Amino acid sequence: MKVFVLGNCQVTGLKKSLSALLPDAEVSGCFPFGRGDLDQVAEKIRGMDYIFTQKLPDNIITALGISSDSVRSRVYTIPNIAFPGYHPDCVYLPGINAANSSLPTDYNSAIAVAGFLRGRTPEETLTLYNTYIYAISGYFNSFSMACRNLEAHFKACEFDLSEHLKRWVAKGPFMHTINHPRINVLLDIANMAVKRAGLSPVDVPDGAVKDDLAHFTRWPIYPELARRLGLEGSTMLYLNPDPSRPAVMTLLEYVQNCFKIFPTLDREKMLIPEVRAILQHI
Repeated sequence: MKVFVLGNCQVTGLKKSLSALLPDAEVSGCFPFGRGDLDQVAEKIRGMDYIFTQKLPDNIITALGISSDSVRSRVYTIPNIAFPGYHPDCVYLPGINAANSSLPTDYNSAIAVAGFLRGRTPEETLTLYNTYIYAISGYFNSFSMACRNLEAHFKACEFDLSEHLKRWVAKGPFMHTINHPRINVLLDIANMAVKRAGLSPVDVPDGAVKDDLAHFTRWPIYPELARRLGLEGSTMLYLNPDPSRPAVMTLLEYVQNCFKIFPTLDREKMLIPEVRAILQHI
């Protein structure tokens, strides 16, 4: 049996989870980027028995032929995980990432960006990480809102998240960043998808599947936010493995590092809604 999974940065964890759940299956997959990738993937999936895919843009679906009559019956949509509830300050700047900007990670702090755009120093910006800014920015409401949005997304994919979400929350923070879930989450999603496809997964114990996303950026849950969730907070960032920079930074070190790079970036691209909301109050 050949199984293929399509999606974003969560694909590797989903592949490993599917392999564990279906030990007799040949599982492969990818996150298609460019036109050449799409052509190769389209060729691969023609010979697959089961195709699990996260929500993809319409142009990619068309290019892959997923919606064609010959393939559609083998395709099963699975939810992806986007959950800023623990990390509401963690954002993406459009078109800007660590590879093309030398920033310490692909993620950015909306507060750090706002402080820079207001002409604050790194030390002055560090004082903006406080209860007042979190409150006026809606950070204290982010967890409940993220839960509702995630449940709505799962429902749109015809998955019932309610019991799973309760279990994930009960075990502690289930996200490393806003879109990097812990492996137990991906294993649960893969398990639900396999059953949806009419297959019989084997039991997989906790810890049996390696959590690869744990070795990339891990954003802290700020102490003031953590306390309201009954969790232990932190201001330490764990970054992508790179011998050219520290693996761990304090929040001040992170802001200082970003402020060396921010002047080289397009200021208009930095004015995302999350940053504009903070700029109104500082």
